[in-house]
Amino acid sequence: MENKGTLFKSISFVAATMVTVSSVAATEQHDNTITVTATKRIQSSFDVIGNVNVQTDEQLKKSLVNQTDDLSAVFPELLSANRSSRIYNNMTLRGQSSADFFSPSLGLFVDGAPQLSQSYAQSLQGVEQVELLKGPQGVIYGRGTLGGIISVITKNPVVTLKHG
Repeated sequence: MENKGTLFKSISFVAATMVTVSSVAATEQHDNTITVTATKRIQSSFDVIGNVNVQTDEQLKKSLVNQTDDLSAVFPELLSANRSSRIYNNMTLRGQSSADFFSPSLGLFVDGAPQLSQSYAQSLQGVEQVELLKGPQGVIYGRGTLGGIISVITKNPVVTLKHG
């Protein structure tokens, strides 16, 4: 009987120690955490369910990406190609594209607001980050997002008060 009591105490001590260690590890914050907002919730890029790529403003500047047509330089699975029947480029993600004059299969959102496919050639000035979610996103974003979405997050305005 004494062996069972000793065994129980040992297991209880080990379990309590493991819970304490895991809670301390969970509260540590890393400065290099990338936050994803395209899922309509603020999450770490590691916590997002699905395939997501994020490029920050600094990464876009280093890669000389100035507009959405240039995003294929930082997202290799994204293709921006000129179509003869359109004055704007057609975006293709992982083989998902759309024929001329039909709704696109890749959605573009700026701060959560949907953009028309004619707006795909937008400037990326004042952008905080660009998020690329691959795969169907119809549950969150609705029609026209079968291939995925490009979510552009702009920087918050900086207000400075000057006395004059």
